Amino acid sequence: MRSNARHIFLCAITCALFICASQSRSIAQSPSSQDPQRIAAARVLITATGTDTNFDLMMRPILAEFASLAKKQNPAKSAEIDKTFELIATKAQTSKAVMIEQIAGLYADQFTVDELNRISAFYNSPEGKKLVAAQPDLLQKSMAAGKAWGEQIIKDIQAELLELQKQQTKQ
Repeated sequence: MRSNARHIFLCAITCALFICASQSRSIAQSPSSQDPQRIAAARVLITATGTDTNFDLMMRPILAEFASLAKKQNPAKSAEIDKTFELIATKAQTSKAVMIEQIAGLYADQFTVDELNRISAFYNSPEGKKLVAAQPDLLQKSMAAGKAWGEQIIKDIQAELLELQKQQTKQ
């Protein structure tokens, strides 16, 4: 049990370090060397798609789940775990603009200004706005479905391993 809590805690720390490292790498990977018109068009697309909002919606439940697991494994460290995950959440939020700039650079590398403008036009159409409005709910439901699926896979594997152990002990 204790090693599992340590593993979860290390995962949380790794997430925090990854977020910190992404800020320092962003200077070297800055999209400023790319066509400014493409970057601007990519930022418009990112706003139209609600990417920044979806980032917030994804991070909250992921961090909450990690914190919950860590506290279950080590209830005596609950306050410490809360502080750690608050720091991770704050760092993720403050580095979000860096991530958005990096994503803009990726879009700018992949699409022309005209393509970015046409894609943005879709997201600003009634159908595109409906899709963007539905995405937070779809994202939450998809995450719940993915979690349930993952839990079932783990149960199935555990059952198979248990059966395999039983067969081996009979031999």
